[in-house]
Amino acid sequence: METAIVDWKLRCSRRSEDAPAGLEDVLLDARVPGDVTDDLIRQGLAEDISYADNCLRYRWIPRCEWTYTTTLCLTEQQLKSDLIYLEFGGIDTFAEIRLNGRLLRESANMFLPCRADLQNEGRVGENLLEVKILPTEEVMQSYENERYAGAFTNRRLLARKAQCHFGWDWAPDYPGCGIWLPVRLICKSFRSLESVRVRTRTSGEITFFPEVNYSPRRQEFSAFSGDRLRIVVRQAGEGAEQEAIGEYPVQGSCNLCNLSLKNPRLWQPNGAGEAALYRYTVELVSPQGEVLDRLQGRFGVREVRVLEAPIGSDRLDFRFFVNGRETFLKGSNWVPASFLTGAIPEERYRKLLSLARDAGFNVLRVWGGGIYEKELFYDLCDEYGILVYQDFMFACGDIPDERDDFCRLVAEEAEYQVRRLNHHPCMLVWNGGNETKQSFAYSAHPEWGEYLTDYLLAGICQTHTDVPYVRSCPWSYTDWGNDLNSGDCHKCAVFESAIEGRLEDYRRYIVKEKPLTTECAMLGPCRVRNLKKFIPPEKLWPIGDIWELHFVDNPYEPKLPRSFARLEMMVAEALFGQLRGLNDFVKKAMLAHADVLTAELDFARADRKLCGGILNWMYNDIWRNGTWAVVDYDFGCKPAYYAMKRAFSTVRAGIVLREGYAAFAVNDGDTPIEGTLRFGQRRVSGETLFAQSLPVTAAACSAVEVPIEAALCADADAYLFTEFAGSKSLAFVNGYRGVSFTSD
Repeated sequence: METAIVDWKLRCSRRSEDAPAGLEDVLLDARVPGDVTDDLIRQGLAEDISYADNCLRYRWIPRCEWTYTTTLCLTEQQLKSDLIYLEFGGIDTFAEIRLNGRLLRESANMFLPCRADLQNEGRVGENLLEVKILPTEEVMQSYENERYAGAFTNRRLLARKAQCHFGWDWAPDYPGCGIWLPVRLICKSFRSLESVRVRTRTSGEITFFPEVNYSPRRQEFSAFSGDRLRIVVRQAGEGAEQEAIGEYPVQGSCNLCNLSLKNPRLWQPNGAGEAALYRYTVELVSPQGEVLDRLQGRFGVREVRVLEAPIGSDRLDFRFFVNGRETFLKGSNWVPASFLTGAIPEERYRKLLSLARDAGFNVLRVWGGGIYEKELFYDLCDEYGILVYQDFMFACGDIPDERDDFCRLVAEEAEYQVRRLNHHPCMLVWNGGNETKQSFAYSAHPEWGEYLTDYLLAGICQTHTDVPYVRSCPWSYTDWGNDLNSGDCHKCAVFESAIEGRLEDYRRYIVKEKPLTTECAMLGPCRVRNLKKFIPPEKLWPIGDIWELHFVDNPYEPKLPRSFARLEMMVAEALFGQLRGLNDFVKKAMLAHADVLTAELDFARADRKLCGGILNWMYNDIWRNGTWAVVDYDFGCKPAYYAMKRAFSTVRAGIVLREGYAAFAVNDGDTPIEGTLRFGQRRVSGETLFAQSLPVTAAACSAVEVPIEAALCADADAYLFTEFAGSKSLAFVNGYRGVSFTSD
């Protein structure tokens, strides 16, 4: 039996020096799951942290000690249960759990449930349950870290907490705190189910691996040797008929049970077919037919395979096959949907993921500096056909795997998360973290972390899941983890061209012949109406302190402007000419964002013989700002979002620059398309400078390319166009200074 623990109160049990006087005297209604800051905002004790400089003004909130309290009522029957415990799905982050003043457990990992055993602890009737949230910075000051280095701050590297909570180039230095996942009271018998793992084959052969909390092979449980497992599978949906049923004797705590589905409906990625789901029920049944326990869930019938085929003398490709069909990855990078992690409403997930689905994304990468996402995220990805490229939670720094205590904590975390997510058909790959090891020069000791990424995490994945594992993101087989001859890479043309002062010629810097791109970055602000939601009217223009607080800093390249807002200005002005005020800046910078991403995506799609896919950096925002995301914090879809939607269409015509320009047509469908590829050059006024038409056949899951051999007009108002099978695109190839833009 499971019971949700609700009706929580919250109080400040120890005030920081900069907190308001009298704070300890206030008792608040608290949401669980939730976040302390959100509770204070809802009850008028704090303002929107995303507005102006409030993230600095209210920094005292996570510096205080906060205590959640509730009354836990227990019955005599509950206390006689074989197993009785409280399960905290997630606490953010350092906490002490007490019952009637007695310490039950301590928590130090945001990513790992905390189980507090109540055997011999509770009493019949009312019990006082307290969860004391310790100030994150205060606890972290006790961590000794003189060896390990990382981007933005070193103090985060020993904490098992969302790394972006301590500031990133798109996130505030404002660590969330609270009980961020549900709390449940669990009372059950030893004769109960612990978990179920599901493995599928496209043939319809399904294997269930149920675990029970006892083993009839042990003397004390031998009387339970007649227990059986009953498994029923149905299609997802109300009133669905059962597809298969089976009964099996309980062999031990770990069991293996095979079922077969006739003509199974396969789970397909977005754009490739239906994301078909099945429901399962696993029951533990006594010899007398009594159902002792029951677990239910969903799964999809699908198989994932990674292919690394040799190319030439010194390269390997890196591509994915889902259900035997090559799947070109088209998507983006997902970061936490709010920096107040526990307070993210369900509707926020539904809105963001439905927008990703509608844009034709078939993959989202859950980035390693955030969180293992909530169950709803993966459930929706299952329903929408969105594959998940899942990082373990390490990002941009050393991994202190020389410390045994750290490795033990991570091993427990990793095993839990891999087992938790195993049944989701959306799971495409696990990888050891973001930009770790040899990938980037964050440390003078890139070998730190190799034990954890190459052995510990790899072994856990091999033991507990059939989802493929790779060592990092990016990664390769050579010394340089961001190499282009194998694995995947993080590359962006605009940075390289900006460093050399040739932004208007950025297409020549697009990296060619890359196996897979998991980050392709470009900046773009949000619309003026959404800028006004976090920048006060008097601060809107020119760019100043509030802009730079929210747009944060460029920590990557000292040759470029330190402020991302000023870097956006630099790119917009290089491509579109002089900026004339706020509206002009926003319009031109947003168009630059869209144009650069279109060029990067088009090149990857045209190059699909060698390239397995491309993901831009990044999809969503963690708070109100205006940098990398294509969908801002207020669900504003930037022009870059619509550009990606067009670039990711099943049939796409476009322009790429190799030695010269070429027109291409790509077909991600399962059947060949015969048609006419039209391309040429026009002026903005509508005058056609030249046009050419060729009959082409775009085979299934392939691209066809035709060099443009005509002499091109060098005028700034001339652009190239392509058309094929209803798809149209254009590209200005000589800059934009001849194009007229008007402000809203």
